[in-house]
Amino acid sequence: MPTKSEVIHSIVVTGINTAGLIAKRLLAIVCLAVGWEAAAIADDACSTTALYTYADVTVSDGKTYAVETFYRSKDRATSKFIRDDGGSLHVVEGPFTWTQAGDKAELAKGDQGDFQRDFALGHQFHALMVNYRDIVTDIEPVSGVEFAGGKTSALKGMRDTGGAVYLIDGEVPGRPAGLRYDVGDLKIDIIASAWREVGGTETPFALLIDDGTRTFDYQFKSVDMTDKPLMWYYDSVPSPAIDEIDILRLHKKALVAHCIGDAAMMASLSAPSPVIANNGSIFDTSPEQTLAVFTNVFERRKY
Repeated sequence: MPTKSEVIHSIVVTGINTAGLIAKRLLAIVCLAVGWEAAAIADDACSTTALYTYADVTVSDGKTYAVETFYRSKDRATSKFIRDDGGSLHVVEGPFTWTQAGDKAELAKGDQGDFQRDFALGHQFHALMVNYRDIVTDIEPVSGVEFAGGKTSALKGMRDTGGAVYLIDGEVPGRPAGLRYDVGDLKIDIIASAWREVGGTETPFALLIDDGTRTFDYQFKSVDMTDKPLMWYYDSVPSPAIDEIDILRLHKKALVAHCIGDAAMMASLSAPSPVIANNGSIFDTSPEQTLAVFTNVFERRKY
């Protein structure tokens, strides 16, 4: 028996071949098939914006581990914790949040979904400093913000799940002093230092994080803000065995194929033997026919 992912895969590709309406038809069928209005958000499908970091972390209680992050947008962000026990993944992907420890991957739902979204995005420290306005809303300048034992001025922005993120003003233009998270009883100071220029942008290579109980010393081995290929995020963060994520990625990859006008990629996303139902008629098609259709379409249209 086919999985839900395989069934929707056939529905999506069938819709493409039948209607020939490119992304609009694809988008409509995906949303109808799985009932996600949020899946229609495709603002980062053609984006080459990327931010990658790798840091060694030492905790005040003696623990050590590493953190690797992948960032495309606030709807496409991963924080990977690398520990002796194997570590864990915390991933924001469109309307979903999922986690993986070892071979076990699962969707985070309800309050746990909000927590994991905050956790994954909360560890995108460089993204928050560089792309602050893309991640938070209701931004306003404020003063008298408590930070690192004193009070200072900052930009205040609100997270989608509630709580504030402050971008703390620094003494040098272009170098914020850090970040402050204010979520209920949780107050976290993130102090930036060891600044270097990366791709023309001033970037901290050290962070000291104080959650009021412990401190976390981040020493970054890598901070990369160069543009990346459209498939970079999906290649860097393999899809888990979760139907909803497989379906969403199929949708996103089809949009990527449209962005670059790649008919072969569209054909590779096709089910082996799609069945088309159109105005009462039923017939078979193939990836080869998909290739022919989109080769013609992409030759005639400029993307």
